[in-house]
Order: sequence, then structure tokens, then C-alpha cells
Amino acid sequence: MKNLLPLLSFLLFANTLTYANNLDDWKTFTNESTALSTQKQYDRALQLTSQALAIAEQEPGDQAVRTVTSLTQLGWIHQSMNHFSLAENAYNRAIKIQSKMVPVDQSGIERNLIFLVKLHASQADIKTAAPYIVSILERLEKSNGEHNGLLLVPLESLGRMYMDQAQPEQAAPYLLRALAITEKLQMRIGQDLKTSLIHLADAYKKTDKIEEAKQIEKRLEMYPSSMPEMYRNRSQPYVDLRDCKPEYPREALRHELSGVVLVNYLVDIDGQILEKKTLKSTGWKSLDDAVSNAISACRVWTSIHDGNPVRAWGKIRYVWSLEGKPVTPEYQLIPGSCLASEKFSLAPEDEAKLSIRLALTLNGDGQASKATIIDRSSSNNIDIDLAAIKLAETCKFKPTNPDEKPTSKIAYVRYFWNKAALKELSP
Repeated sequence: MKNLLPLLSFLLFANTLTYANNLDDWKTFTNESTALSTQKQYDRALQLTSQALAIAEQEPGDQAVRTVTSLTQLGWIHQSMNHFSLAENAYNRAIKIQSKMVPVDQSGIERNLIFLVKLHASQADIKTAAPYIVSILERLEKSNGEHNGLLLVPLESLGRMYMDQAQPEQAAPYLLRALAITEKLQMRIGQDLKTSLIHLADAYKKTDKIEEAKQIEKRLEMYPSSMPEMYRNRSQPYVDLRDCKPEYPREALRHELSGVVLVNYLVDIDGQILEKKTLKSTGWKSLDDAVSNAISACRVWTSIHDGNPVRAWGKIRYVWSLEGKPVTPEYQLIPGSCLASEKFSLAPEDEAKLSIRLALTLNGDGQASKATIIDRSSSNNIDIDLAAIKLAETCKFKPTNPDEKPTSKIAYVRYFWNKAALKELSP
């Protein structure tokens, strides 16, 4: 038995090493394919993506994201090479996997559905393409509502196809609905949609529908054009917080801490988070850390450009608030009310670094009667901590909203400590 343990350890190590090597190969093939696709060297890009897909399909555990990434890239390359049936097969395979994810990768499904719309719209056979695009249109409408922006691509595609076939009456419902959604969402109008609507107005003029033509032209004048092409690309990575929602830290609940945090994160082409930065703090380290740690456990989708995965930064904004409580503190510090100190200076409200943060219990006059260091912000020097507490208890506060009676008797203050001035307090 003792002899088996080293063997099992070696096999586990070898398997882990193989997995790491395969992941490196997958990234190498995928990145090289992306570069070649940009240069329109599709034959070589296709070979590399096929190799990347073969690796992704063999990996255990979390390989689904990489498999979907490779399938989407494969579909785009086939589509660029006019291999329509192969592209359709790749997109549908990706959608099938995304539908089985827990939770379902709805945004990824929608993106691949848009790819399929563009694929079928690029073909001249309207009798085959139109019913297919209508079915996708109905699916997107059912999942996102009748006024969502995802409908613009299939609506515009159908309208343009009918206009190309000199069938303005069939095109009108789709083009006008796309215009109505653009107006409702107050979006910039796409150049393709604008061109199709101009052609529709011209067709109306030829059939004596002068008023209808004028109405279209008037509506078009209200919206600028040249909107970047949407839904083919995902400019930023996407983090799904539904299955990894941050848990409210106990200390934060006890002291009724709240606030808004903005986190920047760098995502690799396989959805792995490489780096995280807090762009805006809640002012409370425990709340910031809870969001940052949760992101590491979330499912992440990489950024997509022209069907290819790319490394990119994303942002996530998370609001911590207690039920029935405002995000802003109910009390604010009265400027100049704290005893002057050469050892400490007030820190900004959203500062969560290198500061001592205190919760204060107030009396009826807004005077601090008890101060407690919170949020793991102790200096680890008892004399420095006691000095900060003593100073905080000299401060006075007033209600943030004078028109509302506060429901709490807690206020907060943050101090930077001047290390040079505090040397005398050190042992």
C-alpha cells in the first residue's frame, strides 16, 4: 500500500501537468487563429481552431466554456469562407452546449443566434432563410420581450432581404418595427437599417404613399446614424453573478455597512480571470473583498471580436444595501467638529486603503459616545488604535437628510494615520 501512494501522487501530478500543457496549447492555437483571421488567412486559422477544439473537448470539468469559444470561432471562420452548412453546424453545437450549462448561458446563446441570422441573411435564398430567421426572431422575443435591442438584427435582415427582392410590402413591417425599437431604446440607428428605410420610403413614393414616405424620412432625421455593428462582438467580458452572488459579511451586517463598489477585471480568452482592480471602493474593505472574491468563483465569458476570443478588461458594479436602508449613511460628519490632530487626518468616504475606519454610537445631540474600530482596519498597534478612537469620540454628526428622522444611531469616520507623527506612540 505504501508503494502505491507515491505512484498515485505521480499519476495525479502527471495528469495535472498534462492538463496545464493542453490548456497552454489551446490558448496558443486560439490566439494564433485570431491573428490569422484578422489577416484573412482563413485556411490556416481553420486548422488551428480545429486543433484547439479537439483539445477543449477532451478536457474535464470546466472545459465547456473553451469548447463553446472554439465552436464559435470555428463557425465564424467557416462563415468567412462561405462554408455555410459547416458554420451553421458549429453555431448550433455551441448553442446546444450553452443550453445545458447551469445556469444557462443565455447571453452566449443570443450571440450565436445573431451569428446564425447573419449567416442565413448572407445567402440569396429568401424562401429558405426567411422562415429560419423568423423562428430566431420569435425565440429572441420570447426570452427578452418585444422591444429588446437583440431584435434589430433579425428585423433589419428580413427587411433588407425583402427589399432586395423588390418586395417593399413584405419588408415594411420588419423595417418599421426595427425603427420603432430604435426609437424606444433611444439608440443610434444602424447605417444598414437607415439605408433600407430610405429605399422603403422611395418605394412608397412610387406607389403614391407620399405621406408614409414623409413620415419615415421625418423619423430618420431625428436619429444619428453610423452606429457600430452590434451583437457580432462582445466588447467586454461578462461575469454572471447569478450563481456566485456575494454574501453580506457578518461584520458589515452588524454595523449596517453599505455602499457601491466598481471592480475592473482582466479576462483571458478561456474565461479565466487574470487580474482584478477596485476602481471605486464602498469605503469598507470587507464589502470590497466580498465582491472581488465572488468574481473569482463566477462563470466568466470572454470578450469576442469578429467571432474571435480576445483578452480584455471588464467592469462590474455591485450595490450593497440593507433592506429598507439607504446606501448613504444616515449621519454625516460636521466639518471641523473633531478635535484637531497632527497624528491623524480624515480620509475620503470611499477610501478603504491604509485607513482606520470606526463606527460610532451617537447620543441625542449627534455627539459620538462610543467608537469601535471595524472592517479589519486596525493598525495592529494598540496605542495608535486607542488614539484614533479617542479622537473619533470628539466628533459631532448631523442627519444626512434633515427631512427624515434617522432610524439608526450609528455614524462612521475614517482616518489616515501619519506614521511619522505616530512614532512616539510605538513601543
